[in-house]
This record gives sequence, structure tokens and C-alpha cells, in this order.
Amino acid sequence: MKTASFLLASGISTSLFAASLSFDDQTRAIPGTFGFSAKGAGFVNNALVFFTKVEGQIFQILPVKKAGGVMVPYNTNVQLQNANSDTVPTYQPYPGGSIGWSKDNLDNYNPTYRFDIFAGGMYYYMPEMSYEMVVEIDGRVIGSKKTNINSNWDPLTLKGVSFGNNSELKVTLKPISLGELPEHNDSQELQYDEAIEQDTVSP
Repeated sequence: MKTASFLLASGISTSLFAASLSFDDQTRAIPGTFGFSAKGAGFVNNALVFFTKVEGQIFQILPVKKAGGVMVPYNTNVQLQNANSDTVPTYQPYPGGSIGWSKDNLDNYNPTYRFDIFAGGMYYYMPEMSYEMVVEIDGRVIGSKKTNINSNWDPLTLKGVSFGNNSELKVTLKPISLGELPEHNDSQELQYDEAIEQDTVSP
């Protein structure tokens, strides 16, 4: 995978960044928590190559050139963890989660994406810490997902979501009480067989 430095050296200006990702981390105010860090490929200057505190930050998503010279957002998956370390928060009992997106149609001029939104579950969080992940694109909420204490992997999967050049993706992380968590049974579990496909950026 080539980095942003390659893209800039190749004449792609910063005005062509495909989209941005920002965070509003409201969990920081809860005693005993640390605020979320994130890690993921495909961001300008490798901004999320290591886990990085996300509150109030805006990260530029690398553009990928498709047929016709159209730039679309890089496919990726962003891991989240609420732990007291910016670079390597790998202690599993801390709250976790992820948000991922990948292009799901062939129209480069009006691209749509599949999003997988996961706000943690069994083995991903401390019992006293549950949260809701709310996802917006260009000011419109596309979906939200609460921690599921009965499921190890229980994402909200959205398909056909409009997401393209200059889109603004915002993720809000909201603390919730255990009483707000949804009921769950086996029939509600999603079967998840395909991973988010990450892009490579070629010359």
C-alpha cells in the first residue's frame, strides 16, 4: 500500500482527499474510562497506523482512483478500543468496537458503500462500560448500534449507503446504562462471513 507521501509526490493535491472521518467521544466523561482510540489503514499520513485518541479529531481518508479518474474513499476497517494507551491498547477486557466500509456498486460517479458498525459485545468491554455508536454522513444519521452483552460479533450492516468524494463521516460514541441495552436472542444474531475488503493504492 502506498502512503499519502506517494500520492502527493505523484501530483495528487490535498484538495482531492476523498472523505473525512471525525469523532465525538462522549464516553470520556464517565469515571473509570479512558476515551476511545482508533486504528485503521488508509488515512492520510498514516494517521491511524497506531491506536490514536480520537476525541475531537478529524482524519482524512485516502482517495482511490477508479475508472474515469474518479476518486472514491478507501475501503477500510477502523478498530476502536477504550483503554489507557494511545499506541498499543491491547488489553481485551476494555470496551472495543469497529466501523468499516467498502464500495458495493460499480458506479464510480455515484458510489455506494456497505458499512459494518459494531459497538462491542461479549469479551470486548468491561461490564460497567457500555456505549452506543451513532454514524452520520454529511449530517444525516445512517445508523446506530448499541453494545450487545450477549454477542461476540453483532454488527449493524448497512448496504447501498451514499458515500463519495468530499463526504464527511462522523462517529459519535455515547455512554449508555446496562438498562438501555437491547434484548438479544440467538435468532437475532447476524451471520458475518465476509470481511471488509481494504483497498490498495497503486501508481
